[in-house]
Amino acid sequence: MPDVKNKNLAVSEFTKLMWLVTGQLWRFGIGEDPDWGTRPIDQIQLQTVIHGLAESIADKEVKKQIQSAAAKGVEKQAQAMSR
Repeated sequence: MPDVKNKNLAVSEFTKLMWLVTGQLWRFGIGEDPDWGTRPIDQIQLQTVIHGLAESIADKEVKKQIQSAAAKGVEKQAQAMSR
């Protein structure tokens, strides 16, 4: 989650980011489907959002670790879907 106290991230940018994430989660069906999040496609959606959000992390090493883990997760779930 972005640090709202960070002077590099304006409040309006934070608001836009949270609006985008909230909108995506609504679009993905959070709250409408009690099993949401357990299927491979749901995991791909979550990991893709996490990968994108990590772009805002200033610490390059942390960003790389998060994005690498998310990318591996997407690959693993995509392989599970292709079987």
